[in-house]
Amino acid sequence: FAIYDYPGLRPPRARGPDTEEEIVNDPAHLRLNGGGWSVGIDNFLIHDGELRSDRKTDREPYRHFDGNHILFGNITGTFTDFKLQNDTITAKLSLQTKERSGFEVKSLTANLKWHPEAMEFNNLDIKTEKSHLHNYFAMRYNTFDDMGDFIEKVRMEGNFDNAVVSSDDIAYFAPELSTWKKRILIKGSAKGSVDKLTGKDLVIQAGADTYLKGKMTLAGLPDIEKTYIDFEADNFRTTYKDAIAFVPALKDVRQPDLQLLQYLKFSGNFTGFVNDFVTYGSLQTALGTVVTDLNMKLPDNAVSRYSGKIKTSGFEIGKLLDNSSLGKIVFQGNVNGSGLTQSNINARLDGNIQLLEFKDYPYQGITVKGKVAKKLFNGELVVSDPNLQSQLNGLIDFSREIPEFNFEANVCRADLQKL
Repeated sequence: FAIYDYPGLRPPRARGPDTEEEIVNDPAHLRLNGGGWSVGIDNFLIHDGELRSDRKTDREPYRHFDGNHILFGNITGTFTDFKLQNDTITAKLSLQTKERSGFEVKSLTANLKWHPEAMEFNNLDIKTEKSHLHNYFAMRYNTFDDMGDFIEKVRMEGNFDNAVVSSDDIAYFAPELSTWKKRILIKGSAKGSVDKLTGKDLVIQAGADTYLKGKMTLAGLPDIEKTYIDFEADNFRTTYKDAIAFVPALKDVRQPDLQLLQYLKFSGNFTGFVNDFVTYGSLQTALGTVVTDLNMKLPDNAVSRYSGKIKTSGFEIGKLLDNSSLGKIVFQGNVNGSGLTQSNINARLDGNIQLLEFKDYPYQGITVKGKVAKKLFNGELVVSDPNLQSQLNGLIDFSREIPEFNFEANVCRADLQKL
């Protein structure tokens, strides 16, 4: 069975789906089965069938799935309890087929409901070479012609129970994901078009190192770099290796060197794009734990920018800034600035440093308000360390082999030997 759709010569008002008029489908004006047939078939079989749907284009079909040039061949299967009534086809089906793009359905069983606005599959069980989906899936549209604009116009609904999805199968429909090479376990529900997709009660596991539990909205797929993400995570963890597989652009971020983080465990909210986002929550890495309410911008070929509140617990700031003089920091306060390396950092700090390891000494009880630029600090420090009680206001230069100080000071006590 084949359909070839091409521009006709009829007046626009007679062309139905090609007009700007609202598409109406009701029992008195059926787009399917206008003659009002009622058909029932107990059982029929298809062997080596073919279903083709082409829309006239000025190009050859894409090598991946092309909604303008659909071709399912080698269709073999059975349909039982087949009914056509009004505009709706229902049946119990079991079949296998292979699409022109190479996407192969090894087996598909479901209760099918097909009408001009949707295809629904209840009690679904579908197997491909690398994927296994079951429970419920539907595709909704204004007209079947919308398949030609699958990413934007086809609205999907799915309820999945321990489904297994291979990124290689997704790549037939979104070739940008062909580099992922992941086996993804999915539990939960999802709804929307590819370019605006919402999932709730989600549990997703990709490979051994990436796990997600929460709800998420994605707007802008399949281009992940232009995708707006609204993510509420009960639990999210991944590794640097997995992160750059999902978002290759992260490999180009050198400020900071994200590879040093090794792994990431996050609970909280993430809103924005992969390189411009607001995050609120707790983030654990190999360098330590950070609690943030922070706006972060990671532009290509430019210095990182950030602003907001931050709290660290034993975070190894020296490794992140590539500064061997610094060790761990325990900090709570506000930060606003740019750059995350010792050569380009330019930030204002206003908060409390409970602990800062410098030159192998753990300074404690520091209130800081001032500006850090490269290896310079300009501002006010109030120190209540067991071996140093002082108030400092001025400039400290750590860029020299021996630090240089230029400030007004009130030093109540300083045990220089212990410092």
